[in-house]
Amino acid sequence: MKESSRCHRIALSLGNYIVQLAQETIEELNRQRHEQEQALKKKDAEIHNLQSRLEDEQSLVAKLQKHIKELLAKIQELEEELEAERQSRAKVLRIFLELFRGFQN
Repeated sequence: MKESSRCHRIALSLGNYIVQLAQETIEELNRQRHEQEQALKKKDAEIHNLQSRLEDEQSLVAKLQKHIKELLAKIQELEEELEAERQSRAKVLRIFLELFRGFQN
């Protein structure tokens, strides 16, 4: 009987040890899961911030491209005005030279 009682106590101790080990393992796994969830939330926030920055930068790029297009159109317009001014000055100079030559004769 003593042997049976001793075996029973050993079995209970072993069972308690296994339960305690299982509880510690579960607690550790829950802690790790919580840490992973927190890390995931942090990554989600980072992704959201990066997406927001990307949208802002894409908007800025579009705005700058529009401004560049407007400036190129203005440059084209000014170049055309400059060419017209050059042609007008050349015409006035030719007329002036013809008049000048006419007065000399």
